[in-house]
Amino acid sequence: MADLPAKDRRPARPARGLGAALIVLWLATIASPGLAQTSALQDGKRVLLLYSYDPSFPTSAKILSGVRAILNAPGLLLDQEYLDARHLVGESGRQRYRDWLAFKLSTRRPYDAVIVSDDAAFELATRERDMFGNAPTVFIGVNNVRAAQRQSGRPGITGVVEHVSITETVRMARRLQPALKRLWVVSDATPGGRGDLATLRTEQGAFGGIAVEHLLLTELSWKELASRLRSLDAGDAVLLLAAYLDRDGAPKRFEESLALLRENTAVPIYHLWEHGIGEGLLGGYVMSHRVHAIEAARRVLDIWRGIPAEHMPVLEASPNLPIAHLPTLQGFRLDPADLPDDTELLGREPGLIERYPLQVATAIVALSLMGLLLILLVRKGRESRRLLAKSTRGEAMLRTLLDATADSIFFKAEDGRILACNSACAAALGRAADDIVGRRATELLPRELSESIERHDRRVMEQGESVRYRQALPLPDGTEMLYDTLKSPVRNGNGQCLGLVGVARDITADQRSMRRLQLAEEVFMNTSEGIMITDPDGVIERINPAFTTITGYSPEDVVGQRPNRLASGRQDRAFYRKLWRLLLDCGQWQGEIWNRRKSGELFPEWLNISAVRDTAGKPIHYVGIFSDISLIKSHEAKLQHMAHHDALTDLPNRVLLEDRIELALRRARRDHHMVGLVFIDLDNFKDINDSHGHLVGDQVLKSAATRIGTALRDGDTVARLGGDEFIVLIERLDSPADAHLLTDRIFAALAEPLLAGGSEFYIGASIGISIFPGDGDDSCELIRNADTAMYEAKKTGRYTVKAYSADQTDQVRQRAKMENALRRALSHGAIDVAYQPQFRHGGRSLVGIEALARWHDPQLGEVPPSQFIPLAESIGLIVPLGEFILRRVCTQMVAWRQQGVEPPRVAVNVSGHQLRRANFVSMLREILAETGCRAEQLEIEVTESDMLDRAQDSIATLAEIRALGVAVSMDDFGTGYSSLSYLKKLPIQTIKIDRSFIDGLPGDDNDRAIVDAIVALGRSLSLRVLAEGVETEAQAGFLGAHGCIEMQGYLYGRPTTPDAIARLLATAVG
Repeated sequence: MADLPAKDRRPARPARGLGAALIVLWLATIASPGLAQTSALQDGKRVLLLYSYDPSFPTSAKILSGVRAILNAPGLLLDQEYLDARHLVGESGRQRYRDWLAFKLSTRRPYDAVIVSDDAAFELATRERDMFGNAPTVFIGVNNVRAAQRQSGRPGITGVVEHVSITETVRMARRLQPALKRLWVVSDATPGGRGDLATLRTEQGAFGGIAVEHLLLTELSWKELASRLRSLDAGDAVLLLAAYLDRDGAPKRFEESLALLRENTAVPIYHLWEHGIGEGLLGGYVMSHRVHAIEAARRVLDIWRGIPAEHMPVLEASPNLPIAHLPTLQGFRLDPADLPDDTELLGREPGLIERYPLQVATAIVALSLMGLLLILLVRKGRESRRLLAKSTRGEAMLRTLLDATADSIFFKAEDGRILACNSACAAALGRAADDIVGRRATELLPRELSESIERHDRRVMEQGESVRYRQALPLPDGTEMLYDTLKSPVRNGNGQCLGLVGVARDITADQRSMRRLQLAEEVFMNTSEGIMITDPDGVIERINPAFTTITGYSPEDVVGQRPNRLASGRQDRAFYRKLWRLLLDCGQWQGEIWNRRKSGELFPEWLNISAVRDTAGKPIHYVGIFSDISLIKSHEAKLQHMAHHDALTDLPNRVLLEDRIELALRRARRDHHMVGLVFIDLDNFKDINDSHGHLVGDQVLKSAATRIGTALRDGDTVARLGGDEFIVLIERLDSPADAHLLTDRIFAALAEPLLAGGSEFYIGASIGISIFPGDGDDSCELIRNADTAMYEAKKTGRYTVKAYSADQTDQVRQRAKMENALRRALSHGAIDVAYQPQFRHGGRSLVGIEALARWHDPQLGEVPPSQFIPLAESIGLIVPLGEFILRRVCTQMVAWRQQGVEPPRVAVNVSGHQLRRANFVSMLREILAETGCRAEQLEIEVTESDMLDRAQDSIATLAEIRALGVAVSMDDFGTGYSSLSYLKKLPIQTIKIDRSFIDGLPGDDNDRAIVDAIVALGRSLSLRVLAEGVETEAQAGFLGAHGCIEMQGYLYGRPTTPDAIARLLATAVG
């Protein structure tokens, strides 16, 4: 029709059957005079066809086909020779082959024409023309455009340049892949590859922001190319220029290199030639070697007709066309609608001609005869009118026939004007037939559409080929109608083309149906769920790939069989009877079912079965869709395990423990026996965790859990509650003594050192016992009371076991009350700081101050430090408490300075827990910076035992503190286990004599001896010595007389408020 626009097309294939015979007969009849003349022109002629490559090269057969389409007379001799340029890569090898070719040609009669293809043959034929007897030479497939242009006008030479459409192909790729960012170009060292690569580099600037990356076989081996291809991103694309030789000179045939590309990349591959499209290559604006060969053969005929070759200009505009492969497009989920309008689409379902060859061929013959008749009538004037009058009846019959068909039929003259059309064509264009006749497509349709139409018209009339394509016709409402269009040339008896006839069929509905079917098929083939389709009797007709993946059964295994081949045996007959009853009643069933794989493995699946009914409501198919839920089941089991077990030790957790306790209590009530709970808390674990890190701590916990487990009887349960707490459930006790026997075994199991992180650790345990029925009636009460007994054991001392008693509950409640109050006080800043002065004996001058934490609670009253400091350490509050005191003291020293008094050094007690934290020094530095406190006015006071616990670490930390300018003193000196070798290494300035050695002065001989020794030690190590707890003049006199002149105690002043210290500073410093 008047040229129904097309989104995709493909060349018409020869029609089959009677219609084909009619067309061939008709064409032979109208073309026979021209063919006879051409055959006479070719008789006795000799032609040499010289290829650059070998017979297996993919273009060789296409070139031969094109040449033989024109030069096909029986009396014509066509010789073929191959340069094999892919394999003869060395100059010496090529020269030997040229010598051999020259020798062969010298033994033959001269040729009447030489056709050469590709650059190697072109270079040889144009450089050494005498080798070919100076015969007229026509070249095709030449990439070196400049070399070809230099031959223009040279006597005896003409041809067609192979100008690849690289920019157009890149634009096609961009249309199909809008997100395309990188294009990977594959090329090699062959002449064609070098030429095309040079063309690409000159056109690269027109690629519109697409980055070009090169995969050059001049630099890569085949293996390296494969590796690089596997690393491409999903949104990339590949443009194949040439891939025949790698860096090492290893050759591959086109099919081999194409297989390498196809197997090692999952992105679209575009190509500039028609070979390989549909075999892994998506397509592109391709150059047809057959079309070029036809043009070359026609030029040979023109030369024989007397036209000198040099008068035929070199054809530089290569007639390239967009071609794409539909299944490859669908494989990459690319939309064919995004292709250029005139794209030839390969691999699609058979269309109009293939489906109705006889009818279409008959129509073409009838229409062509009518068209020829009409054209002759127009050209011959009066004669035509006379003939037209005679054929009125026949024309009327043909018109009736044409208007009766639903297909659009039209005739065009050589200049593109429409000579006639049927009513279907007029209706499609929305015009009257009289308004269409005499017009061209440009007058009826939009410009871009009409230009595409006229390109197809020119191809039909210039190349004498039938063309079939698809075209979309826009409608006024914005929708489109899709037409399948066939155009064929109309010739007179001399073979002259007079115009064309076209037939277009509306395939819009067919296309929509095909797309729906394609979508359904794609879903069926690519879904991850298994699908099985059966007939009404339950016999399997079809399965999808996911069915095979899940069950292991191929279509050959199960098609024609019943689904019970997969039965696991877990569901009984009653289950299946119920399933079928619901399916027949409701048309659907879904649920969980177990089936058997081909390997014999059972697996769970979620199955949905639906009935497909005909218009009468009768089932014609059943569709089963199922998912393998093995992984879900496995995850559920893991989650169930995780919900009831400790992640670190894999022991039962509190939830599972309580379930087992309740179960044990029910048995105990039924069988009248006792149940015991043993609550275990590891001693020293917190110190191990803080000092060696969580990894080592976790190893210690796992080892301890294993040790405890070895001490149990069969049937007993050990669970981890969290942290370093474990509970053992003794499901049957004959007497409370049995529980104590178990604790003895636990102590023994934990007595041996534990290995973790390359170190040995000794841990003990504090254990509490509660027993049903006396100590509780349910799991919560028994656990709580065992916990209470454990805390009582911990207070008594390490490695201790305590059985629960009622009075322990009151103590626990009191402790819990104090713990809550302490947390509340710390969060509200309700901890106070008192300051006790330190004096020099004799002159009573103020030499220092010690900051002391004080806590007064509204309900508990005044809580002494001896109670709340150990509590803070046991519940993990000592670190925030220590930081709070440090910050409060530093802030107060700045406040005193702002009041005009300068405090001496102020000492703040720091616990070992705080000192061992990795961030202690950075925290101290931060407090000094934030408050503005001077470092030299602050002293950190650490007890002897805390300082020498892990002395090496302490030395490093204390050295960092000293580096800040902060002083360090050792508190309670003499009460620990000081090693003199460590003592001399510690970066301290002061040692404080513990008050326990001051109380007996001056009367106790032991106290006198110890004090003398400490003072002497301090003097020998150049350390300040300060005595704590000085309460009497006698004590002060003895200390002063024996060299200890700095003292602190009630004799000099009790801990007091900041204001009182300010007044003291105003009068006593110095």
